[in-house]
Amino acid sequence: MSTTSYNIHDKFFKETFLHIETVQSFLEQYIPPEMASMLDIDTLQERPESFVDKELHEYFSDKLYRVQLKSGEADEGIFVYILFEHKSYVYKYTAFQMLRYMVKIWEKQLEQNEELTVILPIVFYQGKEAWTAPKSMREIIKVQSPELKKLIPESEFILFTLSALAQEEIQGEPLLKFYLRLLWEIPRGIDFKRLEEIYSILEEPPSSGVRSDFIKTLVIYLIYATNIKKRIYRNLLKIDQ
Repeated sequence: MSTTSYNIHDKFFKETFLHIETVQSFLEQYIPPEMASMLDIDTLQERPESFVDKELHEYFSDKLYRVQLKSGEADEGIFVYILFEHKSYVYKYTAFQMLRYMVKIWEKQLEQNEELTVILPIVFYQGKEAWTAPKSMREIIKVQSPELKKLIPESEFILFTLSALAQEEIQGEPLLKFYLRLLWEIPRGIDFKRLEEIYSILEEPPSSGVRSDFIKTLVIYLIYATNIKKRIYRNLLKIDQ
């Protein structure tokens, strides 16, 4: 993937997941219900840090958040860490990459003299291939001995696979639904009529007031990711020539 391609995917992902209500909706809709029910979703706050290695920027983007638990357990709440895969194929060692980034988050806490926090790790996979890679280090490092297994970290990430959803299963608040529908449709081929239908999702409240910089990022993404001409986008999105 080229640097230009990375920048476009990265910016579109981060502009979308900058909206807290969008992230709240994603967590409510797409992580296991038993986990989502533990989160006091109204307390979700974005953190500015990024932990992806520079040499891997063309493959991954990330966002970090902190959220309180409904039970009150863990005074400072927990972290929610979303790792977005730009690759169109399954990467065997994603579990290892996730573990590395989790360690970086904990290292940052130690630097700031903070107590270490539970991290809820989520991988957002947009590729068309079915996910076949391990989701934990214990699946990567295979040993039979129970004593040796104890030496391998157990951490397992939550996997969100967009291509596994049927179109009617794509739900959420308008901005999230728009973003997921767009990523879902583009690999399947998208024409102007379909794009117009998807864009109408943004006219539903509360996303009817999305920021102008998001719209500009959207235009750039669409120009790069589809074959529909630039002037048609400008007409659809009502952007001045």
